[in-house]
Amino acid sequence: MGNSTHFKNPISKNKFRNLNLNQQWKKNQNQKVQMATILTCDIRKSVELMKMAKSPHHFARFLITITKSLEKIIKEHGGIFDKFTGDGILAYFPKPISGDKHLLKAIEAAKAIQLECKNLFLNLEDHFKYPPTIGLGIGIESGEICIEKFNAEYLIKEVGS
Repeated sequence: MGNSTHFKNPISKNKFRNLNLNQQWKKNQNQKVQMATILTCDIRKSVELMKMAKSPHHFARFLITITKSLEKIIKEHGGIFDKFTGDGILAYFPKPISGDKHLLKAIEAAKAIQLECKNLFLNLEDHFKYPPTIGLGIGIESGEICIEKFNAEYLIKEVGS
């Protein structure tokens, strides 16, 4: 609680309107506190994993592949991919954008992420010297967030759960 995040790619007001958002968001655009679900995902023991990579380039390619896959899954489930965190991601499922079932959409995204990573982790010999054991942590929290405009960016601050 009390954490805040800036979108990696700021969304201008005009771009925000062009995202084809549902009518509820358009009606409540000035309402700052919204219900949302936040999804975090990270690769466990990523430092050890990095040491097992064939090269820094191989490790970077591995992370890029995972990040692109997870971003696609988040978007397909009605969420907002906020950022890559070095060994994981941060995503939001705000009710005005993701709908009343924002929590369910985040849970479905988490299940899809588990399946995708399981498949990606089967083909590790391209990137690593020997097959590492990889863990994946996924966290989901639902509650109120505050969406504030700061310069040309939107700032999301978790205010309750």
